[in-house]
Amino acid sequence: MSSSPGTKARLYLPTSCRSPPSGDADTDTDIIPPLMCSVKPFRMSNKELKHTLRRLSKMVLADAMGLDVADAPTADLATLNEDSFLRAAFAQTGVRLFPSDFGAMVEDVRQSQEFRRQWKSRGIVASLVNGHYADPALTTSLHTITADTLVVWGREDHLVPLRHGELLSASIPRSKLAVIDGAGHTPMGEKRESFQRLAHDFLTAR
Repeated sequence: MSSSPGTKARLYLPTSCRSPPSGDADTDTDIIPPLMCSVKPFRMSNKELKHTLRRLSKMVLADAMGLDVADAPTADLATLNEDSFLRAAFAQTGVRLFPSDFGAMVEDVRQSQEFRRQWKSRGIVASLVNGHYADPALTTSLHTITADTLVVWGREDHLVPLRHGELLSASIPRSKLAVIDGAGHTPMGEKRESFQRLAHDFLTAR
């Protein structure tokens, strides 16, 4: 998300469940992963949300929970074991190659730090929402968002299906949808370069 023109662009990653760092980063784009996995942060009131949205000029939503979509419901995180979570959250579920400083490295997704982080986040989110993954009032209030909005979705996301991204983009007046192939619920991790390029181009465009 970004604030008023002339200030540092701030990109919130809704799929991350870690506390935001204190202070401002030195980069032009300040990546802030807050404690939220939804369009509306779980610990934020409707009044606080409206106040925050009024201050934004741009916003990025990545595979965000929050909508009630009958024909494509959000997966019940509390019922997933590690195997089913792996298949639902990640497009690549076996051994993969990923770029490194010395070419490429082999990684077993199931044994990766990213999987362990996401698995831990699943438990946090499940306990916070207690089975209520959608905010019934959210869909009817999306039209009040005035910020330019980029909705980014992993095509293979089976936790929060692509249909949610399509509805978000259709309901927010000044928004566009970007779908990343070969990515699941964490396109910023599985397709980092593609995600960063999309977000950077959107946030820095005049």
